[in-house]
Amino acid sequence: MSDKTTPELEHKPLGVKHTDKPTDDDCETTDHCDFVNEKEPLNKNNSSVKAVITNNKNDVNNKQTPPSTEGHVNSETRNTKLKKSNSYKVNNVKNQQNGNGHVLLSSAKIQQLEDELRKRSGLSRSGLILAIILIVLLFVLFTTLIVVIFLWPKNQAYPICKTPACLTSSAQILPMMNENVTACEDFREYSCGSWLRSAYDVPLQHKHNWDMKTQLSYQQKQKIRDLIVTLPMSPASSDVVTTLVTWKLKTMFDSCMDLENIEGEGHKPLAQVFTEVGNWIIQSNKLSANYHLWDTKKVLGKIHKEHDGTPFFRLDVVPDPNDALQNLIRVSPAGLGLPDRNFYFLENQYDSPIIKAYKEFIAEMIQHLGLTSIGAKQWADGVYHYEKRLAEITPEPNVLKNVYSGYKKITLREAKQSAPSVHLMDILVTTFPDAKPYESTQILVPENNYLEHLSNLISESDKEVISKYIMWNLAVQYFPYISNSFRQTLDVFTKAVHGEVQPLPRWEFCVDTLHKYMGHGVTALIQRHSPAPNLNPIERVFQAVKKTILSSYKQASWFSPELRSFILQKIESITMQVGLPTTFSQEQYVNDHYNSLYIFKSDFFKAIKSANVFRREEQQRRLVSPTEEARWIDALTSPDVSISYIVSANTINVPSSILSQPFYDPENTLPVIYARLGVELSHAILNSVSPWNVLYSSDGALLDAAFPAVNESIRCVVDSTPCVANTVVHALQRPSSTVANVTVYETITRIAAVRQAFKALQSQLDSSPRTHQPALESLDSSSVFFLAYTQSQCKVTSHQQNELLSILGDLSDTTLLKTILSQSTEFSDTFSCSTKTENICPLII
Repeated sequence: MSDKTTPELEHKPLGVKHTDKPTDDDCETTDHCDFVNEKEPLNKNNSSVKAVITNNKNDVNNKQTPPSTEGHVNSETRNTKLKKSNSYKVNNVKNQQNGNGHVLLSSAKIQQLEDELRKRSGLSRSGLILAIILIVLLFVLFTTLIVVIFLWPKNQAYPICKTPACLTSSAQILPMMNENVTACEDFREYSCGSWLRSAYDVPLQHKHNWDMKTQLSYQQKQKIRDLIVTLPMSPASSDVVTTLVTWKLKTMFDSCMDLENIEGEGHKPLAQVFTEVGNWIIQSNKLSANYHLWDTKKVLGKIHKEHDGTPFFRLDVVPDPNDALQNLIRVSPAGLGLPDRNFYFLENQYDSPIIKAYKEFIAEMIQHLGLTSIGAKQWADGVYHYEKRLAEITPEPNVLKNVYSGYKKITLREAKQSAPSVHLMDILVTTFPDAKPYESTQILVPENNYLEHLSNLISESDKEVISKYIMWNLAVQYFPYISNSFRQTLDVFTKAVHGEVQPLPRWEFCVDTLHKYMGHGVTALIQRHSPAPNLNPIERVFQAVKKTILSSYKQASWFSPELRSFILQKIESITMQVGLPTTFSQEQYVNDHYNSLYIFKSDFFKAIKSANVFRREEQQRRLVSPTEEARWIDALTSPDVSISYIVSANTINVPSSILSQPFYDPENTLPVIYARLGVELSHAILNSVSPWNVLYSSDGALLDAAFPAVNESIRCVVDSTPCVANTVVHALQRPSSTVANVTVYETITRIAAVRQAFKALQSQLDSSPRTHQPALESLDSSSVFFLAYTQSQCKVTSHQQNELLSILGDLSDTTLLKTILSQSTEFSDTFSCSTKTENICPLII
């Protein structure tokens, strides 16, 4: 072979020597091993040379070796091994050549790129590295920002509700809000802040509080007034006309508005009552009484029968606790002049503005009847101290709510033996002659031996003290219906108690009077002249809330199986009544109902007296001939606009007056409907199984004390009660344990009502088309729910009324809302408010 090499075979050392050596098995011949052990460097081209040299050498060896059988075999073996070894060697060298070549090439390119970047940027090597790091970080941040924006939770783009109802509700919601405050900071202020400040300027200063329900009530009164004043006035000479309830309503309203005639009568109508009842004489501006002719038993019988009075106690007819289809007489504590017995035991009584106002009220009224100022003041002190003695034996109203320890059944014979000075048998015979009470007749009386204590009080009092107290109690109920001097004095006292700046407008007072004495007639009249509500949407909300509550009780593991089963059965059987049933609103039915009520034209006081007699006769009819409707008719005809639960009928009462704007419209969005109507229905349903009402079966009968639900009903709230009490009791003035418990139970029910209504809304949103509230598109359905609910609860209340509520054991709307929302994880989740889990009270549905 020529020694001259071609360019392809030119030796170019790589600087990396081949170090792989063959094993002993490969060194079968000295020649081969000597060749391999040569320290000659290799390059990518000398592999071909090596292959040629090796092949030539093999050829020489083959020629020198004599052919033989054994030698031929060994030669073949050696050649095979040499080929393997050479193949291994060549492949290894190629791999190292390729790897190191790529490394050098990459390093060169990087170095070239680095030089180019440094040349263009003018940066040093460290500066260039720092710039690259910053660029990478910016890229990562930009990518993260894009991902966050893409994944950020946002409101669904639902259609906007554009119905008139939605637009109206938004126009009402938005102006109330104060968006300068965050929802988590103060949700009441956030929801109602603007309205709370502007509400003080409303021209309705004769109200001690103003909220959405007060507004509904006011609107309803305006409708009643407008209806009555537009009724045709027929001549009173027609016997047919005077039997019509519409004529009686209009005549009574007109006589109430006739202030000139009322003023002309002065206090003569009241003086006549004093003479008829107690032989008291008010003549020539002098009040005189013949105490020797005074007969307490006879006077009390006459007052309860003819004037529906309340000295010492109140008489009414209620469903029998053991059989709701039967009625019996209930004797309840009554006869106090102040709003509650606790007023008589306030600290620093002599400095109490309410007690001062009450004594001045008594003294001034007695002066109007003819006594001197000194005599009137003595009268006032005597009446107040006697009422205080009566308050000492009077149980708290909340005690009477306990169906087992509040009232008990006794016979008139037992009442006569235990409380002889009350003369209850004689009074009931006088008041309900058609019922023919006898000694074995059962009645309901307070459990705490109230009648026994009352009997002792009466027996220890002389006739003058008793007569002054009784006649004062009778006079108070007639003061609103006589001349202006009495009404003005009454207004001053009312302002001291409740805080009204001005008295009611006369038309509103007259509508209230109609509703008090002819509630059924007023309700039927307004219902006949109003469009019938669409019951389907209301029924859907009722069923959805009811289903949600049932589901929650099924999952409530802290209830015993017996109590849970009873609660589920009772809730399942609850019905709902919206407004008066058609039969009871028909004009003929109402005319027959008021057939025995006599209304006298241009004689308002006489009409009031006649209405008192009619109300007592109506109760007597219920006692003698009980009817199904007697269990619920009073609730349906009440002026109250709240949805209520009627325990004797296991029915939810929905007054028609609540089914109007701003509270309800079937075309509103679901969050607004469930926040208002849904919460009200939820509260009424939950009331059916509250700690007291749960003790009644679905047919209105009181459960036996041994029934498992009786004891379990209190145990199931024993863990949540102290927790809620820590929040609410501090807001009450000197609360007794009974007042505190009742307040806490009611608060627990309200917390649960909001929770269940919210859950019902969520279940409906999952299966119904969603729409946005107009102008509130930034708020999701949950936010609108809590906003609409809070606005329905916000209230402007006078300072005096707040003081009164705290004494009575009622929470202000501020405290109640704060408590409800603080116990709602749904609220904190909706607005992303931080709420400590340990502050959530346990075991609330």
